[in-house]
Amino acid sequence: MTVVGENQLSDARAIAEFARTLISPQGGTPQVRLGVCTSAGTDGTATIALGGTTLPVAGVRCLSHVRPGPRDVCVMIKVEGDLWVVGTIGGGLGVVTNGFKEFTSASGGATSTPLPWSGSDIAVTLQPNRMYRLSGFSSTVLGGSLLAGSEPTLSVARIDSGPTYVILGSSRCNVNAAGQNNGGAHPIKILNNITPGAYSFCLTVHSNASGTAAFHASSTEPAHIMLEDIGAAFA
Repeated sequence: MTVVGENQLSDARAIAEFARTLISPQGGTPQVRLGVCTSAGTDGTATIALGGTTLPVAGVRCLSHVRPGPRDVCVMIKVEGDLWVVGTIGGGLGVVTNGFKEFTSASGGATSTPLPWSGSDIAVTLQPNRMYRLSGFSSTVLGGSLLAGSEPTLSVARIDSGPTYVILGSSRCNVNAAGQNNGGAHPIKILNNITPGAYSFCLTVHSNASGTAAFHASSTEPAHIMLEDIGAAFA
């Protein structure tokens, strides 16, 4: 159940009244509806679960600047029998479905060729007109056989067919002394308005020097990968 406060209802009425003047200048009191977006299309429409109903309504039209995403609370008005999404009042941000994985086994060793961290892959579906944040984390670099000055790197990557690993964002560490464990890494990549559809992502590990790069994870210090919906795309 989506809970909407009185301040949000006031915002919804203001948005609807303004939008009504754009869509139907003849006047009249707009019928305000609230609902939750279940999916967004690429044709300027969305599927909305309306408050008080059980079946989502497909093909609800959106104003050109409104880009709802899954779980967004949508403000709608009815004009000449048609529902229009005229604004959103939040609710849809957060980790996407299947977009978080925590793991407790250290990465395998890697040299100059980026290798996937086993068990770090996630398979997700991205929606149109959205902005996402893809990130990873490991608390410690395992110095092992690395020489001083080595730069072990943890990256977030897209998995393409093959498989091939397309690095999207990286966090690089520096080994101060040979074989010494060091601080961890937190790579981040913002994905803005990319082609919607199914994607797979993972963490990869590599180093710029001789020796083997590896990153730590355990039951008390797990590593993770995460994909978050952070709002409407920036045009």
